Amino acid sequence: MARSRKTERRYLSEEEVKLLDKTHFPELRLIDSPDLLKLRKKLREIRDGAAGGAGLRQQRQPGAARGGVAQPGAGMAPKAGDSGAARPEPAEGAGSKMRRDILSAAVKRVNREIERRRTGAVESRQEDNTAIGNHV
Repeated sequence: MARSRKTERRYLSEEEVKLLDKTHFPELRLIDSPDLLKLRKKLREIRDGAAGGAGLRQQRQPGAARGGVAQPGAGMAPKAGDSGAARPEPAEGAGSKMRRDILSAAVKRVNREIERRRTGAVESRQEDNTAIGNHV
């Protein structure tokens, strides 16, 4: 599903928003090919850093440091009216997942543009060769 730029801005820093703005049409078409490759590399680094943060949070959960399995609510006193049944924990890092998804979508847009340019260059060379009588 497409996300609005307003949604993207909510989950990203100003620096990331500036990079992401370059991945939307028409700005994407105006970037030179070498700069497009640099943009893809930078977006991948940021995206991979966002993915790595989720793993660190899981390691820091109670019990995980001792080699045990972290239990939701471990070490917490039951609340009044709590029947003792396990309640699902809220999705920790939902914002991180959204941020990672936004960055992944940006990388995909850049990859499609790189591929479009690559196949366009091949097609134009074939047309040039056909025009002068050479067939590829």
